[in-house]
Amino acid sequence: MTRAGAPFTVATYCIGTGKDVAATRRFVQEQPRVWHDLLDRLAEATGHFLKALVKDGADVYQLFDSWAGMLERAEYERWAQPFHERIFKAATGVPRILFVKEGPYLDLMSRAGAEVVSLGTKHDLAAARSAYPNLVFQGNVDEAVLRTGTPEEVAAATRACVRAGGGQRHIVNLNHGVDRTTPVANFTAYVAAAKA
Repeated sequence: MTRAGAPFTVATYCIGTGKDVAATRRFVQEQPRVWHDLLDRLAEATGHFLKALVKDGADVYQLFDSWAGMLERAEYERWAQPFHERIFKAATGVPRILFVKEGPYLDLMSRAGAEVVSLGTKHDLAAARSAYPNLVFQGNVDEAVLRTGTPEEVAAATRACVRAGGGQRHIVNLNHGVDRTTPVANFTAYVAAAKA
């Protein structure tokens, strides 16, 4: 799988604010034209990058917007959603995954153009599958359980996720990446429960 950062998250690193959304908001207030131009250029470059990778044989890609899940809805609609749509329209021909870390706006995420939407722990997987029958969902085992729970708790959380996924239109995954402090026994329990 190929991955690319979405314009909002990449732009926050370009201006040096990262996940500090308050600092990003201040920058946008002080430099609105620079901000918009940056998002525009990043969307163009990301679309070209992913198109080239698809042309060279990538069979699926994920567009990840790690910090967009912290935005207010109006901000998401201005700084994230239109750029997701633009990139997905530019790079087609393979399954596309949208990952917004703990993204609260499932209605907006579902309209971005991706075939697969990653869910965090804020969303009920079974309800999402029912509400959006045209989409595949990825997630939503809580990474914190994997990192701090017992192997039994990890297995139970994973089995619950698999049940909610219903065996169709669902990719078992975490709500975010594996922390390096995660016990190997917990990861082993996660994989075993997902395969069962």
